[in-house]
Amino acid sequence: MPTLPAKPLVKPLRLIAQGHTTYRFIVMRRNENIETPDGLRGKTIIAQRRAMPEIEDVGNALLNVAQIAPNDVRFVGTVDTGQVEEALRAGTVAGAVMPGSIDQPALQGLFRDEIVDFLYLDDATVTSMMDDLPAIFLKDIIPAGSFPGQTQDLIALGLNVYFVSDEGMSDEIVYR
Repeated sequence: MPTLPAKPLVKPLRLIAQGHTTYRFIVMRRNENIETPDGLRGKTIIAQRRAMPEIEDVGNALLNVAQIAPNDVRFVGTVDTGQVEEALRAGTVAGAVMPGSIDQPALQGLFRDEIVDFLYLDDATVTSMMDDLPAIFLKDIIPAGSFPGQTQDLIALGLNVYFVSDEGMSDEIVYR
C-alpha cells in the first residue's frame, strides 16, 4: 500500500500584530476564606469554557501542583465572562479561573464590591504550574492596588494576544 506524504499539522502563519496580555486569574469568593489551593477541596469552581480550553488547563495545573485529586474539586463551565460574574455574585461557586485584563469592568466590579480576591500563589507554585501548561503561557506580576482591595502583588498567568493570518494573505486584504 502506498504511503501518503506527511502533511504539516498547521499552515505557516503571518504575525500581523501583537496585542496586550490577557490573564487567566484565579479568583475566590471572599466569604469562602480560601487562601491556599488545599482550600479548594470539596468546592465548585468555574474552570471550563469550550471556546477557551486553556481555562481548564490552568485549573488542572493548579490541582496537579497542589496534589489535589480531580474528583476532590468540581469544575463547572460557562460560555462567557458574564456568567462567571453572575455565579460569583450569586455564590453558586466558590471561585473561578477567569479570563481578563487589569481594566476589565466585570473583574474590577467584583473586587470593588468585595465579592472576590485572588488566590495568591507563590512563585514556585506558579512556575510549577507553567510546566504543566502550553509554552505560550507567561508569568507576570500584577502590582498591588491594580484592583480595589488588592493589598499584595499577584503572580499571574497570562497569554499574549496575537492577530495572525495565513502566510499567503495579501497586504491589501490584511490592512484593508
